[in-house]
Amino acid sequence: KLDTIKLNEEPIDVLACYSALSDSNNKPRLLCREASLDPSSFSSLTKNFVAMPAKLVGYNTTEKFQKVDKNKLLRDAFVPKFLSGDIESCCSVHLLTYADLKAHKVLFWFAIPALMSKVPIRALKQERLSTAWNSSQCESFSQSWKTLVENSGSCPAYFLVSNEQCQAFSKDSYADLADTESAIFGFVDPCNPDEIRPEQAMGWPLRNLIAYLSLHLDLGGTTVRILSYRPKLRKGKKWPPDISRSILLHLKVPNKGDYGTPEEMKAVGWELNARSKPGPRWVNLAPLLDTKHLAIQAADLNLKLMKWRMIPNLQVDMLQDTKVLLLGAGTLGCNVARVLLGWGIRQFKIVDYGKVSYSNPVRQSLFTLSDCEEGGKSKAVAASDALGSIAADVDSEGIVLSIPMPGHGDDKETIQSAVEKLDKLVQEADVVFLLTDTRESRWLPTVMAAAH
Repeated sequence: KLDTIKLNEEPIDVLACYSALSDSNNKPRLLCREASLDPSSFSSLTKNFVAMPAKLVGYNTTEKFQKVDKNKLLRDAFVPKFLSGDIESCCSVHLLTYADLKAHKVLFWFAIPALMSKVPIRALKQERLSTAWNSSQCESFSQSWKTLVENSGSCPAYFLVSNEQCQAFSKDSYADLADTESAIFGFVDPCNPDEIRPEQAMGWPLRNLIAYLSLHLDLGGTTVRILSYRPKLRKGKKWPPDISRSILLHLKVPNKGDYGTPEEMKAVGWELNARSKPGPRWVNLAPLLDTKHLAIQAADLNLKLMKWRMIPNLQVDMLQDTKVLLLGAGTLGCNVARVLLGWGIRQFKIVDYGKVSYSNPVRQSLFTLSDCEEGGKSKAVAASDALGSIAADVDSEGIVLSIPMPGHGDDKETIQSAVEKLDKLVQEADVVFLLTDTRESRWLPTVMAAAH
């Protein structure tokens, strides 16, 4: 959001996934992580994960997030792609977000869209695969599934099964089957493998598969067999997984008219919130961050907002890398330091020879009365400490040094040492601010800055 998306509210393509392997101790998880923002580099997607193309929309205000017509947004994004006939369109995610960058909270709502039928869909018959098939058939299926995954490079969400042999699912592959009536339509089911209920509502993968069979394969009104593939990890073994808990379903496919015309078709799928009601959820990231990191991010956000909205050419990184030398920590020095801090300067060296007196704090914004006690704290050191208490990532150093001036006598060694030290400070700085009270004290730094 800060560095790439910025104020853009257009949908962004990301890649989510879910695991094809279930563990009875874990609930199914939809994974959408940092690598998801760059689908081409999503290297963690293995044969055990099903890819889900996703759309991410980041709104800049809560008002926009709340006012968007989410049902229309979901329908407009899902239905046209589904009607295109690509089986992969049956498996997608839509994620809406609003990031409160100052409070480090994220408001989000996601949907896994499913095409809605006007008639309820219920299984006529369902049985465990271990009951429907013998061990030899299960073994043959597992081996062909492994081959399919290795050939395709990832786990397909949908597939065809003919004579216990898996193959990729498409209109063409279905039409090429020698016996289409005996075909089994399979899908990777993220449901808990131990769960089976006669009245169980159909999940989104199955609902979209049924709609695809009706609208694209003209199987409306027929009874088909569908394999709910629910592999489970075996103890101590990675492959092959236990598929005996997978379910073989017999159900009647709704007719095309049960989904309405393209204009009438509806997509559902917005997830419920923590109260089991339609609505978004909040995630609070602030407790995960230390206070120093929070302070740094908040300060950086101000600069980036100025860049986005007012000064597009503002080079924030350059300002943060700029080394500044402030000669003088009086009224000018204190105010210039505060302004530079607000503009993102983080590397300061402050030179002054005086001490904080009781008359200073009312005019010099980096000092307090506590700096005046016990004879007064060095102005350079007090100013440096004050900058560190204001910005968490500031790198400041206070240097007590009397700047040599024409007409001000001192012993030769002291003057030589001061000149060398000042010359070194000027050479190391990118910018030098002359903030002392007199022209005489500004003469030597000016000569040095011109030379270097």
